[in-house]
Amino acid sequence: MTVLLHTSLAAIPLIAGIALARKYFWKKIPPQVFVLLWVLALCRLLIPLWVPVSGERAKPMLNYVYGGLYNATQRTVGAVGERLVFALWLVGAAVVLISQLAAHFRTYRQWREALPLDNPAAEIWLAQHPCRRRVRVVKAQMEEAPFCVGTFRPLIVLPLNIETESDATIAQVLAHEWAHIRGFHPLLKYILLAACSLHWFNPLVWLLAALFARDMELAADDGALRVLGRKEAKNYARMLLQMEEQSTVSGGVSALGAPSLQERLEIILFKNYSQKYAIAIIVGCVFLFGCIICVPNKAIVGKEEEGNKYRQSYGETINTYLERMNEQGYTFSENYSF
Repeated sequence: MTVLLHTSLAAIPLIAGIALARKYFWKKIPPQVFVLLWVLALCRLLIPLWVPVSGERAKPMLNYVYGGLYNATQRTVGAVGERLVFALWLVGAAVVLISQLAAHFRTYRQWREALPLDNPAAEIWLAQHPCRRRVRVVKAQMEEAPFCVGTFRPLIVLPLNIETESDATIAQVLAHEWAHIRGFHPLLKYILLAACSLHWFNPLVWLLAALFARDMELAADDGALRVLGRKEAKNYARMLLQMEEQSTVSGGVSALGAPSLQERLEIILFKNYSQKYAIAIIVGCVFLFGCIICVPNKAIVGKEEEGNKYRQSYGETINTYLERMNEQGYTFSENYSF
């Protein structure tokens, strides 16, 4: 439990940094870059990786902050009771996991009862855009927007009324879902579910989940236009508006799972990506990730000297402190206890 809490605390600066970069530069940086950065944040949340660093000059800038937070967390857990804290965490994780799995199984029933899509336009489009994994397209009775499931045997599920649409619209929808499959977005959603279940108590993890979902949709839009061609940007935007209107009338969700249609349209029609901004953001986030996995004091992660609170706070042993003080002319009583 202690490792989980410290890992969650360590991810806070990285999540906040990516969120701020997205807020101010989301029109300048391709959404695929932010998807990769969110994956980096998920790695920090799910992998308890720590790199011990020795030497005064090698201390990471965030050591004392983490040391203080870690000690405060330890005191809080000790005061409340480790068993009680674990029980509360377990209940919250179970609630999140069950609620998310319930939504997953509702869609599972839909695509399990789906029928193969007998549409020449769809078959031609899939033949022209091969994938190493066999992609199947089916149709189901549903009000939700099209979606894709599966990692190794991907499946694209379309509503029944898709057959009444034009061949161009079907190609645009397939291009969007095909981009999700090429980017392994269904697998990333399961990893995101695991992070939300384990770190449900951290509000920034839920911010990560919301922004990650939006960036995956934006990345799928960008990937679809790479396949269709930039000349189809207006027609693609028109298709999104049309599906949004149909979804509003039928009471379903937004088109293609869109979290923000206005944001998607701005990216599609008015994007202005900058390679310099993208490189700067990537370098900055990787540097920050390197800082938060380095710890000069192994006691912070509970690997040695667990009871030495002085070392946890100040990064040196008591003997080193006494030697330094004696060199400066200070003396201590032999009966003085640390």
